[in-house]
Amino acid sequence: MGIFSAAATGRGVRRRFFSFLRGAAPEPLADLALAETISADEVQVLDALANGSGRSYRFPARLEREFQRYMRLSSAAARLSVVLLTIALFASAPVWTPLLRFSAEQSENLMLFMEFGLIVPLFTALGLLLLRWPAESWVEWLLIGAFVVEAACIEFIRYHSEGAGLLIPPSLGIVVPVAVLTLTRLSSGQSLILILSYVVIMVLGQYAAQGAMAARDPGTWLFEFMLLLVVLLSTVWARLSYRRQWAARVLLSLMAYRDSLTGLSNRRAFEEHYELAISALARGRTQKQLFALIDLDHFKKVNDRYGHEYGDGVLAEIGLVLSHSARRAMDMAARLGGEEFALLLYGCEAVAGRKRMEELVAAFSALGIEHQENESGVITCSVGAVIVGPHHSLSEAYRAADALLYQAKRTGRNRYYLEDLSGGSGAADAELIGNPT
Repeated sequence: MGIFSAAATGRGVRRRFFSFLRGAAPEPLADLALAETISADEVQVLDALANGSGRSYRFPARLEREFQRYMRLSSAAARLSVVLLTIALFASAPVWTPLLRFSAEQSENLMLFMEFGLIVPLFTALGLLLLRWPAESWVEWLLIGAFVVEAACIEFIRYHSEGAGLLIPPSLGIVVPVAVLTLTRLSSGQSLILILSYVVIMVLGQYAAQGAMAARDPGTWLFEFMLLLVVLLSTVWARLSYRRQWAARVLLSLMAYRDSLTGLSNRRAFEEHYELAISALARGRTQKQLFALIDLDHFKKVNDRYGHEYGDGVLAEIGLVLSHSARRAMDMAARLGGEEFALLLYGCEAVAGRKRMEELVAAFSALGIEHQENESGVITCSVGAVIVGPHHSLSEAYRAADALLYQAKRTGRNRYYLEDLSGGSGAADAELIGNPT
């Protein structure tokens, strides 16, 4: 059993490793979850950033967290590659260090300790953490800390090697911050912290050298300062570009899952959400939910009499009413197309469903939106609703609700019909709202 468990663990690590090489990305449903909950104010911020017209380059707090998580996931492969390269260089040091002509056994022992006692174990652990938790911020800070330790080790070895008769160029250590900044997509603040840490290491090393030949001359200081400044500016501008790209990505996801006119979810988002809700029903204590089809009465006559602009305004108002009806996390209101809407109320049974449908039909009439071609003179709706359980597919729920909606239309409109299909009484319940003629 131990052998098989180890083999399974090894296969899991290999799968995760090769998925990283292909490029990590957020989960497929992450865009849907974000598109479902995003607010109008957040959309404005995203649009301003995507178009480069915003005064600030930061997102609101919730979106900022999502962006940082996205950056950590999208750069996971590059970060892991830099870590593996560091391990490979230090682990192979016994092969290439003799070429540096170290003459002192003490220096050789020091190199071996730095390589196999510190750097290789540290970066091996870091690589495993990146494989397991690529989206966690604390792993990102450990990454920065590990490369600061590496830079310090290189500086220490460089100064110590002078006593062994080897003069290592001062600019060797700068490869570390340059490689990290250009490949790992750190934030501007983290990049600045890494650079300041490297500068502190250089200053301390210069002080400890006390005039040795390995110390940096003014020309080297100027070169490294200019190089770090250029890399930092490049990182800042690249980060801003990533922000704009991510804002555009979220807006595209929003267009894919959100109806632009009403602000409600669209058919695609509703279908995916229904499957999630059904799965939640099967796992949880709640075994019922309400699915309703809502259709505006004689809406085609609205466009004919008042024009399409008026009709669009009506749909927008209806969208607000339905969005207020989907109040809980697993609830959803969606526009399926034209004047047809859908409503999903998670954990809603027949008794509560009757009350909610009665309130919904009354709310449409209470808007008082003029519609002279309708019997009541205002916009009204007809609703077909069903109570379903975890075994009911969306197609089954849709057919049953559509039949009840047709019945509501045929018997006078401005009303709802509700039927419990989840194993309840099975009797249809109808409630008449208003005074249709």
